[in-house]
Amino acid sequence: MNTIYWIRHGQSVANTYKYLHSFILDPILTDLGKEQMLNVSKKLLEHHIEVIICSPLTRSIDSGLILKKYIESHKNYSPKVVIIYSLLEKGFGLDNMKYDYLRNLPKYIYNRIYPKLDHFKQFSRELLNYTNKYKSIAIIGHERVNAD
Repeated sequence: MNTIYWIRHGQSVANTYKYLHSFILDPILTDLGKEQMLNVSKKLLEHHIEVIICSPLTRSIDSGLILKKYIESHKNYSPKVVIIYSLLEKGFGLDNMKYDYLRNLPKYIYNRIYPKLDHFKQFSRELLNYTNKYKSIAIIGHERVNAD
């Protein structure tokens, strides 16, 4: 039997000012966000997390690394950290941008930076690879997951 813990990343700089979501593509965690992840880490310590799956965004990766370091400092093992691109936040990228010149990038540039993925199906397939190998998985994602 697998146990999956779905965790939203800690507070980011963009979360402190709603208008910043449109201007910061990959914000870092605030001090409060780091503290939030430390509190989550304490609660998950006894659940023997074997793998931490993160989106490729800084706030998700940093949240995952806080969890990993906390486990390493309190237990005698190190969970694996994996980045899965299909965990990107729904609407991430040019959909959120207010600058027309970014929205009008040539398709070949857009597709290299923001590849089109059927995110939910892609993520489901990738997650199966980990549920076959690991019993306790932490997923650090975003508020809005690409389930479209």
